[in-house]
Amino acid sequence: MMYKLAFIFVIFIVIILDNKADCYSGGIKLKDVDNLIFKANQYTNSRRGDSEPQLKCTGGPNKCKYQPKFVKCHNVGIRGSNEGYKNIQWRCEADLMDGYSFDKIRVNCEPFEHPNDVYVVKGSCSLEYALDYDEKDKDKDDEKDDEREDKKYDRSRKRKDIGNWLIWAVTKIPKKSAELFFRNIFTFVIFSAIVYLFFFGWPTFPNRRRRSIPPWDPDNESDISYNRPRFNRQEREESIWATILKVILEFAFEKLLKAFIR
Repeated sequence: MMYKLAFIFVIFIVIILDNKADCYSGGIKLKDVDNLIFKANQYTNSRRGDSEPQLKCTGGPNKCKYQPKFVKCHNVGIRGSNEGYKNIQWRCEADLMDGYSFDKIRVNCEPFEHPNDVYVVKGSCSLEYALDYDEKDKDKDDEKDDEREDKKYDRSRKRKDIGNWLIWAVTKIPKKSAELFFRNIFTFVIFSAIVYLFFFGWPTFPNRRRRSIPPWDPDNESDISYNRPRFNRQEREESIWATILKVILEFAFEKLLKAFIR
């Protein structure tokens, strides 16, 4: 049993060392790498020093407030005859916000043996970048913000104007004008009632007499509640309108009598 545990432990150590050796036992030729992907909040591998963030902002007009989640850089060739990693040119792409673009980029890697080594430690590369912002897009954003502020101001001003008008109507209208206003409403109601009577005639009240219902016979299956009189909606509406017109006319007649008596 002890031999089996020791064997498993040795295999585990070998796997770990193999993974570490993949980074440190030999370097990679950076000129043969087509693409590099850098991720935010991820760190590089280091053979002789401390790990560093894969993405590092070196400045720009926005002071590194905005950072992309990942950046993909493409190898576009070597500048000059030296094949060192510093002479390799890169074109980087990222999902940036509108108006943002890369101003300066620099890919840094840890040389495997000496500073001019064409081989670098695997996973040791990082990207230093600076962002640029297009002022035209900034002006467009400012214009949109101004338009939104103007719309908010217009809506608040309209609400304020309506409120001021209501306050003025309540406090500034003379009492005689208010009496004249309500008198005109009353005249309009009377005139509408007269027109209705002229064209449609006096409304008739529906007959509310109930039909006599025979006593229920439990032996008769046909004697069910369907034979009972049902509620007539049209009759109820006619009754309501007739009652309203009657009240209006009685009220108008009373006012006219008081006016003649005076």
